[in-house]
Amino acid sequence: MSPVIRIAIRRIKQNLIKSLLCMAAVCFSMLVISFFCFFERQALSTENGAYRALPFGKFVISLRLCMNITVVFLIMITFLTVRIYCRMRSEENARTLAVLTSVGATAKQRRAFVMTELLILYAFPIIVGVLAGCVFGTLAGGRFPMASNAGASDLLEASLMAVLLIAAGILFVYLANILPTLSLKKKSVISCVNRQNQKAMEEKHSYRKSQTFQAQSVLKRLAKKSVDYYDKIYNGIALSFALSALYPILGVLMFSYIGKSDVVIDTNPYDGVDTSVAVFSVLEPLGGFLVVCFLILTVVGVLQAVMMVRSQILSRKKSAQVYLSIGMPNADIKRLIRYELRSVLLRTAVLLLVGVILINGCFELFMGL
Repeated sequence: MSPVIRIAIRRIKQNLIKSLLCMAAVCFSMLVISFFCFFERQALSTENGAYRALPFGKFVISLRLCMNITVVFLIMITFLTVRIYCRMRSEENARTLAVLTSVGATAKQRRAFVMTELLILYAFPIIVGVLAGCVFGTLAGGRFPMASNAGASDLLEASLMAVLLIAAGILFVYLANILPTLSLKKKSVISCVNRQNQKAMEEKHSYRKSQTFQAQSVLKRLAKKSVDYYDKIYNGIALSFALSALYPILGVLMFSYIGKSDVVIDTNPYDGVDTSVAVFSVLEPLGGFLVVCFLILTVVGVLQAVMMVRSQILSRKKSAQVYLSIGMPNADIKRLIRYELRSVLLRTAVLLLVGVILINGCFELFMGL
């Protein structure tokens, strides 16, 4: 095994809890997405002639719409979660890559270091999640009365779908990894300095120079300036909390709109087709499985966000030591950090509100068609 690969594996082991949380988030997200895809393929892709003319067909349409909307938002949430973690890892890897470069590591070896982490943290969970979702989705869909009988062509189609889901997941991880480094135009150092100076000049008559801001306590003013300085970090923490809270909200909205569907349980009890069995055979496997998956995703997301908060608090305590040299007591430093964390709560509430409005609006729009 290459020394560079051993270094990458050792770094993953050093941050074992973070690595496991990231792998669990990716794995269960892909599991739910794959479950929906294979469930819909197995249970809802064909129409049984005995059910075609029944009102039960409306329920099938509503179910497919709810599942498709949920899959779209799950993909978006997963992409944002992976992007946050990739940005954190890239900042940590920058120092390691600099050390590797200083000891003579080639560009190929540095790429091998990054690719090893991507394969272990993302590619492996994606493969496991897709395959598990394939199995559970096919088994749950097989209980549906309209399910198609599996054959050689169905097996080939399912294999192709699984490969496409794995490839799409790896592509999204790659995009999430390189997206923060994309730039439309390469800027020189001088241009960046001039832009900062221009921004400082424009802020001379801003809120920071107003009497309202100047009248605030020193701690609150320091906290606001620190929040501006660590803006990206606090935005990432707030987004992580909001995304973790969106998992149960997404599940509740999905089942709520499924329950709002107008379904006539059995229009003709003498036709030999029991529609009530069909309805419960759909909701029973979906309910328990998705509740567990969404609960795990929520817990994992909250733990990731809490670890980010803990890391930021430790970093701020270390950097706030400079305040001790000017006579600020430790109690005021703790208050300063609390003021900064309040901004995270506000940002989380705003992001969560926007997310709920967006998800509910999409359900209202497409379910009302």
